[in-house]
Amino acid sequence: KTYGLFTDVSLDPTGIFVNKIALQEFNLQYDIHQLQQEDQWTFKELEDIIQKTPTGKKLFADNDHLIRQLLISAGVKTKPNEFDASSEEFKKAINMYQKLQERDLLMEGTLEEQMEAFKKGDLVFIVAPYKALVQHLREAYWYYEDNTTRRFFENFRGWGPQTVTQPEDGNWKITVRQQPAGMYAMPADHWSFMLFPKPSISSDYRSILNRASYPVMLTSTEKPEDVAFILNELLEEYKGVANTEFLTREPLQERIQQHRDLDALQKAALRDGYGDLLAASGIWEKILKPAIQNNPTEYEKINTAVKNYFHTGEEIEEGCSWVSIYDNNDEKMLELKPNELIRVKLNKAEIHVEKAIVIVALYGQGNEMVSYEVKVINFEEEEEVSITTPNDVAGCKLKIMLWDSLDGMEPIIKPAIYYGK
Repeated sequence: KTYGLFTDVSLDPTGIFVNKIALQEFNLQYDIHQLQQEDQWTFKELEDIIQKTPTGKKLFADNDHLIRQLLISAGVKTKPNEFDASSEEFKKAINMYQKLQERDLLMEGTLEEQMEAFKKGDLVFIVAPYKALVQHLREAYWYYEDNTTRRFFENFRGWGPQTVTQPEDGNWKITVRQQPAGMYAMPADHWSFMLFPKPSISSDYRSILNRASYPVMLTSTEKPEDVAFILNELLEEYKGVANTEFLTREPLQERIQQHRDLDALQKAALRDGYGDLLAASGIWEKILKPAIQNNPTEYEKINTAVKNYFHTGEEIEEGCSWVSIYDNNDEKMLELKPNELIRVKLNKAEIHVEKAIVIVALYGQGNEMVSYEVKVINFEEEEEVSITTPNDVAGCKLKIMLWDSLDGMEPIIKPAIYYGK
């Protein structure tokens, strides 16, 4: 059943802009555009293209959109409380990105430099939102505008309340205008826009949608309250996220580069669109982007930093490398377990003082302190502090702080926080 539509159809997915002429040099035995139409455009073909990239050619523009879309396409969960850097999906995305780095296939530089290289054929792919680049690549074209406006009538022609589209002054006028060519305009058959490939034939495309739009429910919808409740749940993660781009309007002809982009745009907008909650929550910019640029394989450190930022909005100093927690079997923990004797161990190499006070505080579901342990640390030998969790740790947190003294209470390093589910 169709319960509703989005008024702007969310036609701004992130995808791959392809220089088709440059791609011909690869002598591929398949057409990636045909593969997409048949839902068979996968990581397998992308890896093959990486291996066949001619010497001196750059394959991808190195930008945020590339790695974000790579994570999404690989299947990484973007709800901050479900994100897992140690998942196979995250590792698959990072592995693909590292292959591009190892073969020196990423082009750095400004967007202008990358666009110029793309136009010349020195750069094959640019990952970006559709509307961000299409205006720069499109040749000049004609479009029309009319003088209609939408008006509300309390009783239109005896039909009751109606919103009617009609000419502003009673006479219908159509104006034909020319849209100038973009700064990096290319012939229409020299480039295309495609979805980012999917991990396997059996999986789905997952394209980041960059513009929100109003959901409109059909008047014939059964149980509209239930449908509205579902929509509220789906959009819960976006509460408080500023996004007014849906207010822009432009003729449909301006948004679609002839008919050939429709396959990618329709798939993304109507079936395979995906919201990037990691970016919306700030976790991408604050945590993931620096981690991927520096130490993308330190999975546990990334997980801890993401969870802390999600709950507190604060970054953890050095990804909490100064402290770790273990259960009674000496297994490292990333979150609290019920009824467990937790052993807190400090990493002396990450703490550059001779003496400190460590405070281990356990907080309950109402953020009240349940118990705590305090210990003076001299770092002469391996030091640890123990504390026991309650039978139910859902909503609980363990906060580990390092101070200079109980008198001064000056933090030496940002606290580490672990949560229970």
